[in-house]
Amino acid sequence: MKRVEDENNKIVLFVPFLLSLIILLFISDFAFVQTSGQLGFKQTYRKAITKDITYGRGKENVGLVSIKGFPRRGPESFTNDAEGNFYICDTVNHRIQIFSPDGNHLYEIPLEEGVEASDIAIDGFGHIYVYDDVQGKLYQYDKKGNFISMIGVDSKSWQSRGPMHIVDNEIYIRSSDQEDILIGRIVKGSLVAPTPEDISQPLQKGIHGFSGKRYFVKLVRMEKGEIEIKDRRGTSKTIDLPLKGIVSIAFLQEDKRGNFYIQTERVANGIIILEVHKFDSDGNYLSVIPIPETNYSTWGIKLLSIDENGNIYQFLPAEEKGRLNIFSPEISSWGLK
Repeated sequence: MKRVEDENNKIVLFVPFLLSLIILLFISDFAFVQTSGQLGFKQTYRKAITKDITYGRGKENVGLVSIKGFPRRGPESFTNDAEGNFYICDTVNHRIQIFSPDGNHLYEIPLEEGVEASDIAIDGFGHIYVYDDVQGKLYQYDKKGNFISMIGVDSKSWQSRGPMHIVDNEIYIRSSDQEDILIGRIVKGSLVAPTPEDISQPLQKGIHGFSGKRYFVKLVRMEKGEIEIKDRRGTSKTIDLPLKGIVSIAFLQEDKRGNFYIQTERVANGIIILEVHKFDSDGNYLSVIPIPETNYSTWGIKLLSIDENGNIYQFLPAEEKGRLNIFSPEISSWGLK
């Protein structure tokens, strides 16, 4: 009888041990952290690719102009396509430089004489759109860099602008007031200018996500960010992002799961800290992703971009050379992301 009781006690002791082991294995893939004043499972991101790009005019270079007494000038924008290829506006050399997801140089697209590569975006057909901020023109190229068409853009619609982006075959430029200004449409693969009726429509606050939601962000006394989300029905919700020392905030984009990403800069001990905050489609805080390198030596229209899989892209124009960084989410052994 005593032997049976001992065996039962062993079973009772073993079950909690097994449960504890399962929980421990789960936590090993996700660190439970308190960050930015909120609790959440921190998904690990890793720097998947780092590629140094030398300044110059060569095949794999990007241009940089440095004149004493004037701001340095280099690549002004970048983007990626659905395959993970990385496109850099080599503004100084009047071309687009394309790198593979592994960081290898693929080819370059020489631009027509006088075209200033101020911004770039890729559509679902793989067509490349280059915006010239000086001439107020939007150019369309095929994937190999062959010119297709061009339309004019009325830049009087904004005083200063943010990045260009494409949602549902509509091409927008973000105004400094976080209004998406329609500058072109893609109709059966062709670039079409907005109609007078399009242009006359009143602008709405917020940047379009792929889900149809609009995102408007603001700072509150260097103590927190506020994220206002409005869905297609006009229903809105506001999410607080407590972050001491915050000095800038921007909506990046959604991924294909509906998660959305917020970029912030904050000051801590005299240092600028660049981070990406990931939320699920319901607005629940998922993770903070630190971006360790922030030594930007030239101006660009964006610091980071996000692809549909949640990869984070950075082109860093540092003092001595440029650097391409790609950060990718780790996939846990449990198959969760």
